[in-house]
Amino acid sequence: MDDMVISHRLMVCSTFFSFAPLIIAIFNIKSIKSYLIPYFILIIVSLGIDGINMFFAESGMNNNYIFHFFTIIEFAFISLFYCIFFKKYFNPLFIYILIPAFLIAAYMDYKANGLRSMNNYATSIESIMLIFYYLFLFFYFIKNLVFDHLL
Repeated sequence: MDDMVISHRLMVCSTFFSFAPLIIAIFNIKSIKSYLIPYFILIIVSLGIDGINMFFAESGMNNNYIFHFFTIIEFAFISLFYCIFFKKYFNPLFIYILIPAFLIAAYMDYKANGLRSMNNYATSIESIMLIFYYLFLFFYFIKNLVFDHLL
């Protein structure tokens, strides 16, 4: 199978998986809780980025710099979700501090690799920070039983 065919199929799958949560969110717009708004905005941004990425890929243009910006936007919105979610339980100042720290890391990645290459360092740092977010959320839920009846 041709590499271009596989690449095109992956682009279509990516766009579909961006549309699916958007459609679900639009149908349930009235019941979206305030802490889920950053994810809703992230879905819309992701869909726009997928469209731009498809255009650049179809045109044969380098689209790596798009991912440099999307990584920053993605981390910021996921961090804002955690800030809003944990605001009623404790002061999420630490998470607010991590957003500019990540911006510095993304800038250092830009200086090291430029915009035309993949953002290896920023993506790796983002992944590590998000893993810590998820582990903290899991630990917090187990320790404090935020939700009484999960199932």
